[in-house]
Amino acid sequence: MITEVRDFAGQEIEYKKLVDSDSKEAMERAKAPAPSAVDAVLEQIKKKSKLSVLDKTKKDWGEFKEDNK
Repeated sequence: MITEVRDFAGQEIEYKKLVDSDSKEAMERAKAPAPSAVDAVLEQIKKKSKLSVLDKTKKDWGEFKEDNK
């Protein structure tokens, strides 16, 4: 499970993505060093990546299915 915070219509949305543990993206996240204070400041300064309407709809549909089984 990878969690990212993205900007959608001026709001910060927490976007969770389920990835295979053997995937390239999961391996890159596992190898990332622990964030330092400088990394935290840089994270606040940089622009948040935007969440597309398609990704937001996919997220909302997944949450709806979980809530209503």
